[in-house]
Amino acid sequence: MSLDESTRLKQWVVSLGVSVTCCAALFVIFAAFLLDNQRQYVEAKVRIDYLEERLAAAENHVMWQSRQTANILRGLNQATTT
Repeated sequence: MSLDESTRLKQWVVSLGVSVTCCAALFVIFAAFLLDNQRQYVEAKVRIDYLEERLAAAENHVMWQSRQTANILRGLNQATTT
C-alpha cells in the first residue's frame, strides 16, 4: 500500500503545520511563564525593600531607646552620687 507523491506531500505539509503550531503555542506559554516570573520577582523585590526599611527603622528605634535608657540611668547615677 504505497501512497502517491501528492498524498505524502499533503501529509508532510500538515505534519509541518501541526509542528509549527505546537511550537508557537509552547513559545507563547513559555513567554507568559517568564513574564509572570518577572512580575513575581518585582513584587518580591518591593516586599524585601519594604521589610529592609522596616528592619532599619526598628533597629534605629532600639538603638535610640537603649541610648536614651543609658542616659537616664547615667543621670540617675550622677544624681544619687552627688
